[in-house]
Amino acid sequence: MNDILTTNEVAELLQCEVQTVEDRLRGGDLPGVKFGRSWMCPRFALLEAVNDLARQNIRHTQVAIAVKQLSRGRKRLSTTLQA
Repeated sequence: MNDILTTNEVAELLQCEVQTVEDRLRGGDLPGVKFGRSWMCPRFALLEAVNDLARQNIRHTQVAIAVKQLSRGRKRLSTTLQA
């Protein structure tokens, strides 16, 4: 198991396209260092970053669900008040 991954290896690990990996590296969503024309990603940092993104996604999903439930409650309340 390599401690440093190429973009091809990252794409295989994450089951996505190499272009997606490169875009995420350029955008700072994934950790990596560019050597010439190639990106290199430390395996440990990559896995930490993916875990962090997953945790953020869970939080955003939980907030979205709570907001949706609140908006449904307001609709019920306004319907009840109008009756």
